[in-house]
Amino acid sequence: MSLRAIIIGLALVIIQTAVTPYNDYYLQGTDISGSHFPLGALFVLIVLTLGINPVLKKIRPKAELNPGELMIVWVMLVVTS
Repeated sequence: MSLRAIIIGLALVIIQTAVTPYNDYYLQGTDISGSHFPLGALFVLIVLTLGINPVLKKIRPKAELNPGELMIVWVMLVVTS
């Protein structure tokens, strides 16, 4: 486990737990967590994999998240949703 993945995961968990009630009760939107398949966690995984990782790789090749770190972040988001 890397400390970087845990810090990123904790930050995203806090954001997810703050956004979910707003989305569910105020906007009355589609459940982004708490359903059979957590869409919020999937969205974050896609953004990290296809959006942020390529940018990190171009800026500094060793800075990109490896598959193990992505899995840690994904599991943290799925468990808390």
